[in-house]
Amino acid sequence: MLAQPADRFNLGLRATGELKQLILEYATHVVVHLDAAVVRIHAELVRRRPQSAELAAARRGRLRPGRWWHAGC
Repeated sequence: MLAQPADRFNLGLRATGELKQLILEYATHVVVHLDAAVVRIHAELVRRRPQSAELAAARRGRLRPGRWWHAGC
């Protein structure tokens, strides 16, 4: 996967290893933030579950039949 960037930027084995480590650290950072966001979103959905029927009914009342994609869904 890193062969093309390593060749393009004339990276040696050490620099390629450093690049790989940076990519791995960044990907890990992204996963940690995504996991935290999923936990927050799940908690919010669980919190709003008792209101889901009411929210759905209110949303349906704002939509014109056959035009749901223009209503900001």
